[in-house]
Amino acid sequence: MNEKELFADGLDESWTNILAKRNIITPTKIQKLVIPRLIQKESIVFCSATGTGKTIAYLLPLLQYLKDAVNNGESGLPYCYVRALILSPTIELCVQIKNEFDFFAKEFLPQTRAALLISGVSIKKQKTALKQEKPSVIIGSTQRIIELAGACALKLSGVQWLVLDEADRLVSTEQLDLTKKLLSMLPVQRINTGCSATFSTGAKVKLAALPGIDDPAFIETDGHEIIRNFITHWALWTENRRKISTLRSLLTALNTKKILVFTEMAYSACKICEQLRYHKIKAGSLYSGQKKNERARVLDSFKQGGIDILVSTDLAARGLDIQNLNYVICVGVNESSEIYIHRAGRTARCGKKGVCISIGNETELRHLLAIEKKLRIIIYPKILESGRICSPEEEYNTLNKS
Repeated sequence: MNEKELFADGLDESWTNILAKRNIITPTKIQKLVIPRLIQKESIVFCSATGTGKTIAYLLPLLQYLKDAVNNGESGLPYCYVRALILSPTIELCVQIKNEFDFFAKEFLPQTRAALLISGVSIKKQKTALKQEKPSVIIGSTQRIIELAGACALKLSGVQWLVLDEADRLVSTEQLDLTKKLLSMLPVQRINTGCSATFSTGAKVKLAALPGIDDPAFIETDGHEIIRNFITHWALWTENRRKISTLRSLLTALNTKKILVFTEMAYSACKICEQLRYHKIKAGSLYSGQKKNERARVLDSFKQGGIDILVSTDLAARGLDIQNLNYVICVGVNESSEIYIHRAGRTARCGKKGVCISIGNETELRHLLAIEKKLRIIIYPKILESGRICSPEEEYNTLNKS
């Protein structure tokens, strides 16, 4: 890593070797903008494309802050008081953040403990773990943290750093009240950090109105840099009744493993998965109604190659980093360009390239045209013919030659 770029404003030079273990050599644009200011303990909300290293952008300064506190003899908080709180809207993303934190903490600050507090796990076991481990960092879901704080198993009055990962989701209609309630339990004086790949004007307004947020600086890079430069976009027309058969034909034509398929509803995810399995395709489904253990099992199996196709609702669209994922397929087109950004962003991670393919009917493809215009991307129409994926022009030329 370029020392002048990343370490000029106080980030410990020992990060060079630690990051090299993850093959991270050069900071991304958002990391260069955010890390120096977080080192200076500024409150910042930042927006950057998926795959640009937002988690690392806040984890490194946070760990540096914790290390400085230890070195200055400020670490002696009483039992179950925590110094930092990282909130995320989904269990899967909480787990991923915890894994990232554990890796970097082990290398940089081994004595620091983080607790994962999520729903779907025995609250009694979590209380016992808090008492035994005395974590200084909590990573988790809003509802469970509120429950533990309400049961006096978790002391939040020592929180000095708050992170809202996928902040726009945490202020969505479904989660806003819980987020407000939890933030009202925290000290007013604290460092606030928020991040996401997308921020609507409404989300920014609601975020700024949260208890204790106090008008943080907003940093934004070109939110579509990855989606424009590293992702190729295709569209396939089909009738509603033929969407699953079109998906199967597409999977056959792609002839590759590890493909993430998005659909709108849990029912659709289960139905698609069932049909794929019937045709001897190794598939699994992921949706919010599943038990936590089942969701974890399916996701791990997909990451490790136990299943080839993961069919998911937008549960998997936010923040999850799945390595070597070259194709994302959307069965149906949501009108929201933000949803498209998050879905497409599961591919083309860490500087690699990928393809996002949308399968839709006539109405849905009109929505896709609006998304294409708004995001200033090019979506190429494709057709399936004789087991091949080709453009209409290619098929026309082939027919004329014959």
